[in-house]
Amino acid sequence: MSTLISDKLDKVLKENKVTSSEISNVKKYIEALRIYDSLINSGVAKPRGNNLLSRDKVFSSKINFNR
Repeated sequence: MSTLISDKLDKVLKENKVTSSEISNVKKYIEALRIYDSLINSGVAKPRGNNLLSRDKVFSSKINFNR
């Protein structure tokens, strides 16, 4: 199984300094990640991946003719 998002976040927080004003936001983010990971583990949610479309797939090729 791949590494959970919360594990990655813990690693980032250990490597970077967080100011006291950002601590409450970080706590909310960590709690949201824990809830999301529990939803994934229970099968309710699917893990999000890189679902962005490439430039080629964003613009559909469509031909319009003037009447």
